[in-house]
Amino acid sequence: MGTSLIRKSSSRHRRHKQRLYILTAGLKAATGMLAVVLLSLIFIFCYDLTTQCNYFKAKKITVSGTHRLSENLVYEQAQIKPGMNIMALNLAAARKRLLAHPWIAEVQIQREIPSAIHIRIREHRELAVVDLGRRFLIDEDGNIFKECDPVDPRDLPVIHGLRYSDLNVRQKAAAPGLKKYMPSTDTKKPTGAKPAAGSLYDAVIAVLRLSNTAGTVVPNKEIKKIQVDRQIGLTVYAYERTKAIKLGFDNYADKYAILKTIVAYLKHGGALNLNDIDSIDLNNPDRIIINLLRGKKEV
Repeated sequence: MGTSLIRKSSSRHRRHKQRLYILTAGLKAATGMLAVVLLSLIFIFCYDLTTQCNYFKAKKITVSGTHRLSENLVYEQAQIKPGMNIMALNLAAARKRLLAHPWIAEVQIQREIPSAIHIRIREHRELAVVDLGRRFLIDEDGNIFKECDPVDPRDLPVIHGLRYSDLNVRQKAAAPGLKKYMPSTDTKKPTGAKPAAGSLYDAVIAVLRLSNTAGTVVPNKEIKKIQVDRQIGLTVYAYERTKAIKLGFDNYADKYAILKTIVAYLKHGGALNLNDIDSIDLNNPDRIIINLLRGKKEV
């Protein structure tokens, strides 16, 4: 009898402890939820107060690094205007909108508390035009960044003979929309040995960069066209009375050095001058072939 009473008392005590534990846990959970709600309300209030406060209105907006684009165009593209609350500005979204402009390569946007926004831009600097069935601009980094428009610069070297398949992986990733512009002939199997993927494009960029350096023998502004041929390599058409400069596939820096010596001689040698030349073949630096214009006698 005594044992039974002890068991009943112990059972009631356990149930009482369980109820007390559940009640305590419920109160703690409710208190936690209430604290979260209160903190959320405080944060919302602080955010609204900050983003609507006149103290943070933009009084100064600076734009640096632009050459082609106007400040007003940058403001419009970024959706930034004087008087807006700088704390309400979504920097990531504004940067994304600016990068969507074809002439903008890099962007940095910073707030300066309490009332300034600073925008730093690096534009693409056009280097050449590549003809892939439709024409596209290449920048100094070798990136294809936009299709040519009538208002774009027209005194740039034009590259002929490349295909979409000649672009390297980085170029295809940077400009995936180019493929839709390719003529159907691009899918035909080329004759002869096929160059490695990206090698022809990289060769063109190497020549353009050589021509873009100070003191180069063939400045980019003198180049009319670069013809790419899968069998003989690159041919540059340059100078006032256009000359064909056959460079082949490699050693472009060495070939430019040889060409510089030849051009210096032609300019100051007396018997012949650069205007007498039709083509210069530098495929084999050990056997340079210079073809004269018709009617010119060899010296």
